[in-house]
Amino acid sequence: MKISFYPESTRQNKYSEIITSLLKGKGVKIYSLSYVFSGFAAFKKVKVVHLNWYENLNEPTRFAVFSVFFKRMMKLIALRVFGKKVIWTMHNKMPHDKSMMFFKKTLLYALVKLSNTIIIHSRVSEVILRKISKSAFAKIRYIPHPDYIGVYGDIELSFDHSTGSKVLKLLFLGAVKPYKNIELLIDVISQFDHDVFLTIAGQPQNVDYQDLLVNYAKNNVNVHLDLKFIPDEKLPFYIAQCDLLVMPYDMRSSLNSGSVILAFSYKKTVICPRIGTILDMQNQENILSYTYTSDLEHFDALTEVISRAVEMKKTTNDIFEEYGERIYNDVVIQNNKDKVIRLLMAEYDKF
Repeated sequence: MKISFYPESTRQNKYSEIITSLLKGKGVKIYSLSYVFSGFAAFKKVKVVHLNWYENLNEPTRFAVFSVFFKRMMKLIALRVFGKKVIWTMHNKMPHDKSMMFFKKTLLYALVKLSNTIIIHSRVSEVILRKISKSAFAKIRYIPHPDYIGVYGDIELSFDHSTGSKVLKLLFLGAVKPYKNIELLIDVISQFDHDVFLTIAGQPQNVDYQDLLVNYAKNNVNVHLDLKFIPDEKLPFYIAQCDLLVMPYDMRSSLNSGSVILAFSYKKTVICPRIGTILDMQNQENILSYTYTSDLEHFDALTEVISRAVEMKKTTNDIFEEYGERIYNDVVIQNNKDKVIRLLMAEYDKF
């Protein structure tokens, strides 16, 4: 079988690398989208083109956004006109970056309309897609998000609870971007004095945003900024040092979260809004989730859930280790990589 998979890899996320590596292990020949459009002979080689995050237009200028938008639209139309089968995986409700949203929405709606198959990683995606196009329902196939077990190395032992420390250690890990509500998180943590210690680890979107965060947190003694790219081999160490990962996502755009699955895959549970990934977990009592409808509500809801976590740790020091073990056991079954690839291969085989 020969397919095109876009993108084959990204620096910030091993999702594509996991999928393509396992597909290659099943004998699938994978070509980049740029190769497919490099000439007639290359174009003829593939029948299936699988797109991920295709609607994201993150170029630095308005002209660059329009240019990439136009090229992607032309490629999408060409794929369908010449009989290629297009599979699109829906990762977000909408692109997180709200600039030039007209072009991003237009591209997203075109993907919904022109794709032969739409893969979703969370059940709530069906509701969102129906609002965009009633005809999309027949194209939808649910396949769980793959786990990250072993992807970044072995699970490391958590820090020693025998010291009796009652400080709640929180970790924000990943690309540091405005839609992830980092400033709001810092504001919430500032209320807790020495009961909570937060580490923010990851590479900022740009130098300006890094400077903003450094200034924002400079008087907050219980916030540690580790604003740099975290190498893959270091991720298990960072994860092992915390009680919980905290992910105060923007519910207007967030739908699936590989970072949530990553935490679960390394035996840590999370504080996170009730986005699609959270809602799909079978045993949600092992997750500290919340919801909100405004920035003010978000502040209050996040404050409440962190307060609850502080009290839970004071009562039972290793309670979140127990939560992490249980949610890990759920992911082993629910998000099993082999199952994901088997379901994906079944979709490819239809064409």
